[in-house]
Amino acid sequence: MPVEGGGRSIKAVVAQFEATTPNVFAGDAVALMQLIYRDPSQDMGLRLDAAKSAAKFERPVLSAVAVQQAPRARVDLSVLTADERRTLHQLMVRVLGRPTIEVS
Repeated sequence: MPVEGGGRSIKAVVAQFEATTPNVFAGDAVALMQLIYRDPSQDMGLRLDAAKSAAKFERPVLSAVAVQQAPRARVDLSVLTADERRTLHQLMVRVLGRPTIEVS
């Protein structure tokens, strides 16, 4: 696939590379794209095309993740002593302006 502006295709660059340096490149496709976009002797359009192809592997896009609200914690007040329950009751009235627990 030729690059706009009359540039060479990636296949042409690979063919030239393999012809001039046989059996040298042992990397994968991403390494090949990096080789092309880092080579200043290549056409800028070709380098941009190679960079676009490699970018999604070098810096993967973030994905949306659902965040679940943790259930409200319930406190077992039966473990409190009568004195602790009275203190808690007084604090709740002071902070909230109304009692939220029964004191027995």
